[in-house]
Amino acid sequence: MISNIEYYRTFMYVAKFHSFTQAADHLCVSQSAVSQSVKKLEEELGHKLLIRNAREFKLTAEGELMFSYVQRAIQEFYTGENMLNRLSMAQAGELKVGATETVIRVFLPEKLREFKQKFPNIKITFLGATIEDLRTYLYDGAIEMAFLVTPFVHENIYEITQIAHIQDIPVVSADYPIDREKEYTLAELSRLPLICVSGDNHVRQMLDGYFAHENVFLSPDYTVRNMGTVQTLVERGLGIAFLPEDIIREQLENETLIRLKTKSLPPMRSIYLAVAPSRPISPIARKFISMFT
Repeated sequence: MISNIEYYRTFMYVAKFHSFTQAADHLCVSQSAVSQSVKKLEEELGHKLLIRNAREFKLTAEGELMFSYVQRAIQEFYTGENMLNRLSMAQAGELKVGATETVIRVFLPEKLREFKQKFPNIKITFLGATIEDLRTYLYDGAIEMAFLVTPFVHENIYEITQIAHIQDIPVVSADYPIDREKEYTLAELSRLPLICVSGDNHVRQMLDGYFAHENVFLSPDYTVRNMGTVQTLVERGLGIAFLPEDIIREQLENETLIRLKTKSLPPMRSIYLAVAPSRPISPIARKFISMFT
């Protein structure tokens, strides 16, 4: 193994310019320093790399072989340095983000669009998953940050910052036969067709607690796997559901969905940005995080 990578760099420029003088000028060193570097490289390799005398300057067969490899290797070094510089300025690279379904639908699209406009060369890998899976991805380094929605159990393997809130509200479709002016209790809502996610979902667990606080047992008529399906069934007029207000703001404004009046609302949920403190955060990720903090 050669003790000094600069020997290779010096040899490359000597071979490229066919001149010790031009190589010295390019490297901003003395000609004797160039000669010494090439000599030491030849000694460590145990091969003569070039022939230089008053009449000629040429590479030996070994020199030609070495030059072809050294030139590619040095170029790779320069490419790597340039890429690091671009990464530090967030001009290139990949952003790996994870989020729950609610965050994907409510919160992130506008932020991603804004980020992409500022940094068009950044590739974005986006993982939508449950809170449990996101914690695993974050711990394993598959993503650099995760967007989580309460309720969830906070563990010390990641740091969290609160960045937004979500309010779930009861809604029905515009053609659903119900008194829109009436103010409903949870007991009254529980006797109507309810659409909800399954019991292993954190939203469902929050709603179970919300109903239980009023001594009402939540027993949905329709149980589905995700909030997107809940919204679809509500829009088709199958029943009532609690949906994040920000997700359905457009439908509320054009009155394809109608908000029901209730004596209380579910607890407001919070969106948190989570990072793993044990892992370094890339310059790209720091740029994205700065949009929220």
